[in-house]
Amino acid sequence: MLSHPEVAFRSCEDCKRHVYDPKTGRRHTDRNTGRPLRRPPKARPPCAACPKCRDDTEKTPEVGGKVSLSPKNRRTLQCYYEQLAGGGVVTDPITRKNLGIIAELFDQHDRGQRQAAIATAAAGRVVE
Repeated sequence: MLSHPEVAFRSCEDCKRHVYDPKTGRRHTDRNTGRPLRRPPKARPPCAACPKCRDDTEKTPEVGGKVSLSPKNRRTLQCYYEQLAGGGVVTDPITRKNLGIIAELFDQHDRGQRQAAIATAAAGRVVE
């Protein structure tokens, strides 16, 4: 989900109920009331285009839900972002450990992205 933050915090259940903008990941809202726009009763959610279902042959909310963040993990990730924004010392050892794990995951992801970019660039080189 690091490559697709627009869906990282969205639950499949919520996507079944509401219409989202596929580019921004934000819910569409009713122009008059400002409330989230409900998905029409017979309209299917866009699971085929969702990165949570990308590697699976069956594109359903049940499949996407397996890779969604749990509420506890969403809160922990939110804590990580707040820590990045505000700094300060984390005194709780469990929180410090969890934030370190998240930081390492982001680092691994960034390294993988750089390696993929280098491999793509190297494959496109013309040797004379």
